[in-house]
Amino acid sequence: MHKKKLLTISLLLMLALWSCGSEPKKSSEKEANKPEGEPMATGEIINRYVNTLATAQDKARVADKATEDRTKRLEEAIGD
Repeated sequence: MHKKKLLTISLLLMLALWSCGSEPKKSSEKEANKPEGEPMATGEIINRYVNTLATAQDKARVADKATEDRTKRLEEAIGD
């Protein structure tokens, strides 16, 4: 029984050290070079917003086309 407790405690300790030792993921190199607390420039915020909208629109178009194709295939399968 003593060995089980020792093993459990050592595994918990290793798990705690492992989870605390990982570095936080950096979203971009620009943000990594900025000191924390420095506000983003208005132009940078606008550019990110525009890029997000453009990406979302592209993804929405692709999803719409895929839905239309799926609907056509289902209609053909039901019609046959």
